[in-house]
Amino acid sequence: STGTPKGAMWTERMLTMLWTSGFVADGGVPARNVNFMPLNHLGGRIALVASFQAGGTSYFVPESDLSTLFDDWQLVRPTQLAVVPRVVDMLYQHYQTRIDRLQADGESAPEAEAIAKTELREDVLGGRVLNAFVGTAPLSPEMSAFLESTIEAPLFDVYGLTEVGGVARDGVIARPPVLDYKLIDVPELGYSGTDRPHPRGELLVKTVAATPGYYRRPDVTAEVFDAEGYYRTGDVVAEVGPDRLVYVDRRSN
Repeated sequence: STGTPKGAMWTERMLTMLWTSGFVADGGVPARNVNFMPLNHLGGRIALVASFQAGGTSYFVPESDLSTLFDDWQLVRPTQLAVVPRVVDMLYQHYQTRIDRLQADGESAPEAEAIAKTELREDVLGGRVLNAFVGTAPLSPEMSAFLESTIEAPLFDVYGLTEVGGVARDGVIARPPVLDYKLIDVPELGYSGTDRPHPRGELLVKTVAATPGYYRRPDVTAEVFDAEGYYRTGDVVAEVGPDRLVYVDRRSN
């Protein structure tokens, strides 16, 4: 999304880690999901692998602009909901529009909200979502609470990068594949390891699932790995406890 496209090389070991990690959701219930993300993005691969791991099916939208997504959910009736913040916003707008119409017809605000959530869960999403995960960007606490209360099922916040695979789930570092991580100061944005109540800085990770580099781009590869082999994520986080991180900012937004 920035500058000339570059290809992160994936090894057999990286693929094996993705297929065997169980990073997205636990349990042996078959996962049926609707995949709208491209497979050159880790988000698209996670949704696909999640369905295979549990013995399910991943369905693909016929249009890349998300114009058919609501119809696709109704057809598939997913057991696993894979979303990104933009899609959660779409669900919330649908919910708010329905509330406005119900209130215009005489329903009270609490009744309208309850009806709108039920219709969203049962009619739009098919009424059988068992778990959901959101990734690619941070979801606000308000939107997270809205989605979880609507689907009445666990919502996992997953954090990872195409270059290093899965890094954290619900803010907890995933070991494996992560071997170690560290925070470095970002003085130009005012973030430091001495910040209180929690140290803050750019997250660097060392993982067994790291790319060996970018295809025919040794210059860019050298920029994203430090001398000790830690990958520079570009994400600023706060360390709120051992192996517990909270997203704060982007170093280069």
